[in-house]
Amino acid sequence: MSTGRALAAATLALLLAACGDSATPDTAALGDATAPVPAGLEDGCPPDDTPLRLATGDLPTGAVGVRLCPGPPTVGYDGTRHGPFVQPVTDELTTGIEPLVDLVNGLPEYEPGACPLDGGAHIVYWFRYPDGDARAVAYGERGCHTLTTGENLMRERGEDLATAFADALRAQRATARPSATPPAPTRPPECPLPTNETPLSVLPQVPLDLTRATWCQGGPRRTRSATVPPRLLRRLEEGLLGKRARGRDTCEPVGYVQSIEGTTSWGDRVSYWVLSDCRIHVRVGYGRDTNMATFEAAPDLIAALRALPPTSVLRHP
Repeated sequence: MSTGRALAAATLALLLAACGDSATPDTAALGDATAPVPAGLEDGCPPDDTPLRLATGDLPTGAVGVRLCPGPPTVGYDGTRHGPFVQPVTDELTTGIEPLVDLVNGLPEYEPGACPLDGGAHIVYWFRYPDGDARAVAYGERGCHTLTTGENLMRERGEDLATAFADALRAQRATARPSATPPAPTRPPECPLPTNETPLSVLPQVPLDLTRATWCQGGPRRTRSATVPPRLLRRLEEGLLGKRARGRDTCEPVGYVQSIEGTTSWGDRVSYWVLSDCRIHVRVGYGRDTNMATFEAAPDLIAALRALPPTSVLRHP
């Protein structure tokens, strides 16, 4: 499989069902202002098909927490749920919230125009209030990049909120420590199935932060996996990713999909796609031109990953 086909396989679930231009998204199906407050929102995300409790106008001020959760899935005519599958962020943002509210309320209202509407994920930001209320803001990561912020109210430049939330959460994490019992699995993550239905974090995945990792190397009808030992894991964190790649890739491309599947100290599920002997594709942001970027990779560390003895083989049609 060529590099182009490998990338296509990796991102297939992220680019579903492109629709025509100048269409208005159907926001009525997401929820309304009368939808109930999800139970247990302070401790975790509700199911991804939970109706969204929207604001009646501007997003109210005074929120005490913001939680990033998967939004409503894309469901096919036959009832099949399609990706991309979003991993809930386990820690709630509790600092720097009011600037996010001001940002949302200050974005321009959406004017339908010539932009592609596709089946990209809805990422939901649940704003929680001290009186027990909560209001949802849904971000359509691709297509028109809109925010559904209230009943019959959509705003443009949704990636501004996604970026601001990620920056605020990163700042909060810098002054805190992960839970003593982190949500990361005790075993290294499994290699994703060819259908790419594994929930992944939608937070930027740089700088590299891995507590567990699996090396995955695809083939015509099977995927071999290998657990990355702690010593090599430390070497990856210290030197795998270099600066952003520029110009033509002169290294040997991969024959089939190769990736590093990992979890971070905060329980985020991350994935790094190997393009060649010296380049890796990584999520760095949200939508438009900031979603993915290619980085220079250390060839000796890529070689060390490929040399790991396989711990399991996943066979597929």
